[in-house]
Amino acid sequence: MANISLGQLYTVWKNVSDWVTGTSSSKPAVVATIDNLPTNQNVSMSGRIIKDSFSGSTTITKTYQTSVQGFSIINDGATDITFTINNLSFTVMSGEDFNGVFDPFTTVTINTTSPYRAVIRQ
Repeated sequence: MANISLGQLYTVWKNVSDWVTGTSSSKPAVVATIDNLPTNQNVSMSGRIIKDSFSGSTTITKTYQTSVQGFSIINDGATDITFTINNLSFTVMSGEDFNGVFDPFTTVTINTTSPYRAVIRQ
């Protein structure tokens, strides 16, 4: 990832904001770059659309009819949580959160006695 100063970030944001609101008619470079992507680029925005949210404090397996890719969980309790997606297991310690995009999956298993909040994204 490129190093960028707060001032540089603000300048990019301001240029886009001015163009979107009509204050400026000059198309910002970042927008021009996106506009010039080939139409066959297969740009994917997976993991962005929320499909389910749930909370609990016991072990659960959630199964979905269609594949999803995004998973987030917040451990609100005092003990570790483990979850498994695509045969990969992760531990989320007390007070921590996890946010990831995976190869498509239809099942997630959460093993816990600790309270949590979770979100599944397409």
